[in-house]
Amino acid sequence: RNLLLLAKGNDVIPVLSTWAYYVAAERPEHWEAAIAEHNTITEQLADELDVPLYDLVANLSVDGEFWEVDGIHLVAKGTHEQAEQYAKFLDKSGLIPKAD
Repeated sequence: RNLLLLAKGNDVIPVLSTWAYYVAAERPEHWEAAIAEHNTITEQLADELDVPLYDLVANLSVDGEFWEVDGIHLVAKGTHEQAEQYAKFLDKSGLIPKAD
């Protein structure tokens, strides 16, 4: 919250994103619950502070080829997909100034 308020107070538009992982990988139940809680808090902060939010977890394909063996870190193909989604969101939301 403090970082978001500092950014906004300095005329910077922060952008938040939910955090995605490879859901097919085996995880302890408490791990999945913690990530869900983290994403809920992120969504609440975006709403409370009127900060743009991209819901990566809802939009990133569940494709095993996107992930390292650990199911947490993206490989190049997944990183490329994530970057494309963020870029489209930023452009569509008008958060990237158009060149003259």
